[in-house]
Amino acid sequence: MHGAPGWLARLIQPTQTLVQLGEPPLDAVLAASRGRRAPADTLPRLRLAVAADRAALRDCGADIAIVDNRRSAGLAAESLGIPWLSLTGGLVLGPHSAVAPTASEFSRVVGPIMGVPASHMRRTGRLLQLDDHAPVSPQAMALGDGLTQLIDQVGARPRRFVHELAMGDRTLVLDHPDLLPTRDLPDSVVQPGPLLAQVGEAPDLPLKSGPRAWLTAGATGDSELLPRLAWGLRGWGIEVVVSGKGAEQVPDCVSLPLAQLDALLPTVDLVVCHGGAATVHHALAHGCRVLALPTHTEQAMVSLALSARGWGRTLAATQARLEPVAAVGMASALLRVPGPPVLDCPRRPVEDALLHAVQALS
Repeated sequence: MHGAPGWLARLIQPTQTLVQLGEPPLDAVLAASRGRRAPADTLPRLRLAVAADRAALRDCGADIAIVDNRRSAGLAAESLGIPWLSLTGGLVLGPHSAVAPTASEFSRVVGPIMGVPASHMRRTGRLLQLDDHAPVSPQAMALGDGLTQLIDQVGARPRRFVHELAMGDRTLVLDHPDLLPTRDLPDSVVQPGPLLAQVGEAPDLPLKSGPRAWLTAGATGDSELLPRLAWGLRGWGIEVVVSGKGAEQVPDCVSLPLAQLDALLPTVDLVVCHGGAATVHHALAHGCRVLALPTHTEQAMVSLALSARGWGRTLAATQARLEPVAAVGMASALLRVPGPPVLDCPRRPVEDALLHAVQALS
């Protein structure tokens, strides 16, 4: 179960049937918040998603649910007594994370994602009590009374830690420990690191005439940013290659399907993406600099970890819409600094990735 066809779909054998279970209709999500000052209330959206996922699990008669970081599906499975496995990231582990952004950085990136200026977010809630340089536990910040009430209402079991409360009994942490290290993990949690399966054909690219940037919005990024970013990067003399959602909207660029990244990325100097874990890990496996433009909190946490290590920069996608020149400036500046170290991210066959999931559930 997943909101968009991400890497989880690659775990399914070609001979098996994959049924995608999508998000509730956008009109139904937004109806709950119309007339309010806030752009959208996430709790009604989560309630709708849990209801939809409970119905889907009943309809398909599921015995096991494997959830690609989709919290509502985990809560739905939990409420129905179905064993489930979460494939989640290190920084959503709350107290188990060894990485935490500063209050200032957290506000700068996450504030625009939540629809508020950084200065406003800095003056609200728990952040008001913190110094600019104080570390923030992102998942603890995200857990509010509304989510706790919802967990109780759907019959999910209360647990001490946020990870155990919201993410399930068994979790695979698919982040590289050098990027998102963890500490004191519960016995039910395993950190095998990224599972980088190969998808698509090796790309046929023209020879490089200068620096090259690869732009992708993945399945959940803001693809409407791509044309403006591509135009700005070409103005700096940077060749642009575009893949995935929204690629057809970008004129005068090399457009590729989601090709084998181990063939594409050795030819790339810069990756501009949404901060998705799989895309970031592929980039770091080839020592590529990364400009991350996250659209939700989990992507923001991966992006902030990149920034903290000096391996890339991050700017919320909503902020990049308002300041595309700033985003292009960040990208061009990254080309003038040394790239990150090449992280060891073993490429595992699909069968091995599936075996990890089965072993974690057993």
